[in-house]
Amino acid sequence: MKKLTILAVLLIVFSATSFAEESKISETSKFQLNAKSDVKYELIYTSENSGAVRVTIYNEWGQRLNSQRIKKAKNFKRTYDFSELTPGNYKIVVSNENGSAHQIITYKVKEARLKTFVSKIPNSRSLKLHVGDFDSSAPVRIRIYDQDNKLLLSEEITSAKGFSKVYNLSKINATQLRSVSILVANNGESKTFTYTFQ
Repeated sequence: MKKLTILAVLLIVFSATSFAEESKISETSKFQLNAKSDVKYELIYTSENSGAVRVTIYNEWGQRLNSQRIKKAKNFKRTYDFSELTPGNYKIVVSNENGSAHQIITYKVKEARLKTFVSKIPNSRSLKLHVGDFDSSAPVRIRIYDQDNKLLLSEEITSAKGFSKVYNLSKINATQLRSVSILVANNGESKTFTYTFQ
């Protein structure tokens, strides 16, 4: 049980390129879970033989939430999205004709941290971006698109504290620029603001 608890903690911490410990189903088959994001987990199954595999997900009360049968599988990857589920512990059971094994994941909802808004500067074609609290361990990424989703500007700002910045769009042809969308992203969180010009 202690080993499963440690594994559950590691899955939350691991990045998208880090893999969890493998679980052995039989001498010829195994699987592992990879935390792809805060809400998505990738299951990687490998076997020396081809055969039917069943993946079943249970909540912490033992209720079966999902069961999927993969026919004639030798190696496969499946991504499972937990965003519609409540936070908690979930058991992933993988079984084939030779046996079964399971792993426990702890799904936690990441607390929103990015505080930002954009304001129009009166009588101009300029916008002011205000960024308050954010995760300073990652840069703030800003992308500005026109009404046709064409990228007009892309930049990253690294700052230990909040900041404000003015974007002057007057140099862009007024007949071409009818509206803009500003995407502000930081460590998995993002917000989009759209403004129309007269």
